[in-house]
Amino acid sequence: RPLRPGGALAVCFRAFLVLERGVEVAKQMAGLAVEDLAASTKEYFSPISLALIPLLTLFVFELGLFLSAVFFVYELTSNKFTRNLTQELTIAILASIFMGFGFAFLLLSSGIYF
Repeated sequence: RPLRPGGALAVCFRAFLVLERGVEVAKQMAGLAVEDLAASTKEYFSPISLALIPLLTLFVFELGLFLSAVFFVYELTSNKFTRNLTQELTIAILASIFMGFGFAFLLLSSGIYF
């Protein structure tokens, strides 16, 4: 059955050919540049010791959980007349940042490097 110029099968076939050519070009570029890259690279040292990452995970997660607890207590004990939006946002943003870094350190301590 012939391929129609605008048909889905023709589009898939063209995409496959482009992908195949792209892989070949990438292999050629990688083969040419490997020696140059190996000679010009420097060894990378982590700014944080790998032995400290589990400790940082616990500390940052605990700080984030504490700030989350402060936020929830503030929300439960205040009424609509005594609430302060700036204070709410400050506590919530700090808690979110610390929980995010805690999760990142958790991934690093479990061996998932990103």
